[in-house]
Amino acid sequence: MDTQADPLTKAPSGAWPISALESGPSGRTVLHYVSQNGMGQFIDMVSGAPLFDFSERYSRMKYGSVPDIEWMGAKIARSFIGRLNDPADNLIRLFQNAECAGEFVTVISPASRNVESAQKRMVEIAVRHIDIWLALHGLPTMILAKLSRFRSGTTDYARMSYSERIKDNTDPGVNRQYLPEPDFFAAGTHVFFFDDIHVTGASAEQIGRIAMARGAKSFSTVFCVALDPKIVAENPGVEDRLNRSFIHGCLDEHVAAILNQDGFMPVQKMLRLLLDGKNRTTLAAFLRSSIHDDALLKLYASCLGNDYLRDSRFTDSVFILMNTLKESGLIGTDGLPHLDRMKT
Repeated sequence: MDTQADPLTKAPSGAWPISALESGPSGRTVLHYVSQNGMGQFIDMVSGAPLFDFSERYSRMKYGSVPDIEWMGAKIARSFIGRLNDPADNLIRLFQNAECAGEFVTVISPASRNVESAQKRMVEIAVRHIDIWLALHGLPTMILAKLSRFRSGTTDYARMSYSERIKDNTDPGVNRQYLPEPDFFAAGTHVFFFDDIHVTGASAEQIGRIAMARGAKSFSTVFCVALDPKIVAENPGVEDRLNRSFIHGCLDEHVAAILNQDGFMPVQKMLRLLLDGKNRTTLAAFLRSSIHDDALLKLYASCLGNDYLRDSRFTDSVFILMNTLKESGLIGTDGLPHLDRMKT
């Protein structure tokens, strides 16, 4: 990776105040502070420049596009490394002090069940690049800590308000995220929360509060996008609109292109687009005519492994996928794949 830093966007004065949880040495890192203009177009809040290319790539990334996940992960890494290369930035001192004290640095991102989100893969790419730089400079590398959920994430999370997101993340009957126990943090670790977007701050606040209460040395955040809080207050669904800047929710050639990419792995948002009830009448024809066999098998295994067969919102669509694979001979009449056909 070219380690020349992308310029970091400075936070607009008075916007997105750093919370008490993020007030440690390294605070918050954001690639783009994003708002909307009068025509509803996404713009850089500082410069006012339109973000056409960025918003399209962000949308493709959210639905699992391999090159766009890699591109976004590399952008985060370049900006983070740019901060590390600045001797006046407190971020480099956090790592230097951790090295002197024998402490650790951990990366946490929003939890998943058996099917990961695109942001999880983006974070893995970013951390891999950052860790190379850290290792070459004799500093502690960042350790990825995977959070789990017993249930899959909520379908309409991108449209939720702050209070709804807090409830969704903490109610054990809905979608709670489970963090490591206190002995993990007692080893002496600084926590970085990486996510693709800051909307209300609910996920970061919940994770930061628990991590610090359990003994974390510090808590910092890293985001690709921070949405204008005024826009979010008026319309919590603006995140969903950004997600759909390019991939609009129908089964079209753009969706097929992502599914057929080399190295494609199913992500939550793509699965839910495919299984959405409004796409049910066209799903079978789309799968038969547009999608490669390897991708179909990956989608099938991911749907069943994430309990979508038992989820009444998606059951009928999963059966359409299952029957399509049976008709093509990719799985047996019992629904089990031929193991020699499965690729990881």
